[in-house]
Amino acid sequence: MTTSSTITAPAPPAARRGTRTAVILGILAVVALLGVGVLLFLLRPAPLPSFPLLAESPDASVPGTVAALQPSATGTGDCLVVLPAGGGAASVVTCALELEGLAWTADGNLVVRTPGDPGPALVLLDPSSGRELARVDADTARVRLAGDRQLRDGERLQLTSDGRGRTRVDILPGDGPVRSIVDLRGPRDYELRAAQWSPVGPWVLALDTRGRLLLVDTEAAAVAGLLVEGITPDPADGPLTTFAWFVPGEDHGTVSVPGLEPTPDPEPPPPEPAPEPAPEPEPEPEPEPEPEPQPEPAPDPQPDPAPAPPPDASPEPPGLPGSLLGAEWSRIPTDQRVVALTFDAGANADGVASILSTLERTSTPATFFLTGRFVTNFPDQSRTIAANYPVGNHTQDHPDLTTLGDAAVLTQVRQAEAAIIDATGRDPRPYFRFPYGARDARTIGLVNDAGYGSFRWTVDTLGWQGTSGGRSVDTVVGRVLETLQPGQIVLLHVGSHPSDGSTLDADALPRIIEELTARGYRFITLPDALRLASG
Repeated sequence: MTTSSTITAPAPPAARRGTRTAVILGILAVVALLGVGVLLFLLRPAPLPSFPLLAESPDASVPGTVAALQPSATGTGDCLVVLPAGGGAASVVTCALELEGLAWTADGNLVVRTPGDPGPALVLLDPSSGRELARVDADTARVRLAGDRQLRDGERLQLTSDGRGRTRVDILPGDGPVRSIVDLRGPRDYELRAAQWSPVGPWVLALDTRGRLLLVDTEAAAVAGLLVEGITPDPADGPLTTFAWFVPGEDHGTVSVPGLEPTPDPEPPPPEPAPEPAPEPEPEPEPEPEPEPQPEPAPDPQPDPAPAPPPDASPEPPGLPGSLLGAEWSRIPTDQRVVALTFDAGANADGVASILSTLERTSTPATFFLTGRFVTNFPDQSRTIAANYPVGNHTQDHPDLTTLGDAAVLTQVRQAEAAIIDATGRDPRPYFRFPYGARDARTIGLVNDAGYGSFRWTVDTLGWQGTSGGRSVDTVVGRVLETLQPGQIVLLHVGSHPSDGSTLDADALPRIIEELTARGYRFITLPDALRLASG
């Protein structure tokens, strides 16, 4: 008897490898799809559980009108729009002007600032028709179009953002506990960047980084109404950038500009009154006997002359153009090939000797911003700087001014001013630079009132990050060249890195001067820049 059996040969190695590869690729594909799904889920517009938006329920009882600026769809400038404060349809006032700021007048007209031709101008507009009513030179008017409505009835609004999607809006009363009215958690583009009290009532208007206006009822702080999300449905239109609230009869936050008044329509002269009949002549009265002359009384002593009124407590900043009121320069407004080298001095003076040597050897002008602490710790270097170059105010201790109250901000400015004058004999006004570049409409207004304009920068070399932060002389020079443009303001620092000891800005300065000179640029100070801008 014969028995047969079938023996199955094993799969060749290549086939087994192919099967394993296919399985692995399949697993990787599934993982990739899951990862994409998770990423899309995380990137979706997240709900705001602690800040519901009631877009469908505007509160018609909210009084007044809100004006706002919105980039036009054509990209040629801003459109000025108005809408009811309680929500509703918005109307476009004008898109024909390039706008830089706005405010209301007490009689309900709108003032806007425009670069203008030949120079910046303040323009008065009719908000219902967009008709231009009057125009005046902005540099001579010196009016700041940024009303501070963070303070009302002794209570101040305070915004706190962590940069990761959370914003709080607190009310700080003059006395009593702090009250939080908004605790917003969501994506970063939901963070708030401005808030102001309404002229009347318990409302706060806030602007988020998406350009939406949010109306918050402080008496029902758990909810907020979405006032507007894009004025028009055109997705090419940009987000709102500036806003102002007006309620008739409430002057808080409105402006008055001398010479910027609407020209009234001429009224017809009143009709000539009909001539009245001549009265009948009356008989002349009998003359009365003249009284006996009496001795003249001694003259009363003259009262002391009224004391002269006190001088204006807030004089206009000396030499400060209107373009620096309520705003700041991030570049010099000119088409000439000029660059301003500016140096911040705060932590230490390790690079001062090298910087001064380079500037002197190349006959290069520059401007220095000093903190009060720097001039106190390094008086000799400060005197040498101020003897040769213009100096500006960089606060006393280099804090983030947006986190301080009004009085604390002014203390920082005044203490630094006094320290600089005491150490160098030079008044730093009107040159001011915000620590970390942190500023808002309130703090800019405060330094304006103290006699200063804010000078930001076109490019930060980032040399202060040091070699330990991945920077080098080449990267410092490269950042300046990559952003080079007429009117560029360059931010450098005089100190060394606190841990690696590098002085990259000082080391890169000779090459910066050489490279920019080779490209046809010349260097000016900020005082030169002010003179250049004023013509």
